[in-house]
Amino acid sequence: MFIADPSWTIRGKFIELLREIPNIQIVGEASIWGEVVAQLPELSYEVGIIDQDILKSPATQSIQHLKRIQPQARVIILSNVFTPEHEQVFKQAGADDVLDKSLDFSLLQALLTRKKYL
Repeated sequence: MFIADPSWTIRGKFIELLREIPNIQIVGEASIWGEVVAQLPELSYEVGIIDQDILKSPATQSIQHLKRIQPQARVIILSNVFTPEHEQVFKQAGADDVLDKSLDFSLLQALLTRKKYL
């Protein structure tokens, strides 16, 4: 799993939460888009959790870039601005899912597990 979020606190909480789940391996993390682009071609991962604030503008091109780098990987976008319109745009660009970042972290874990991302 790869996690990208500009906030160390949020990334740290995600990593802590995900390490509680058996068979989950965090293979990389990033705080800015440049780190994402530099690391991903070298990594093998099944799920990338990317905060929308990290995506380079336009976000749709960034998502398409992620899918070109690792076509088999699922891309989950975390959003502070969760609207059906945002979700539709991100999914049309290739995101597998869009999650509301304001949810409690345990709810995010349940969503990820239920959707069989973990």
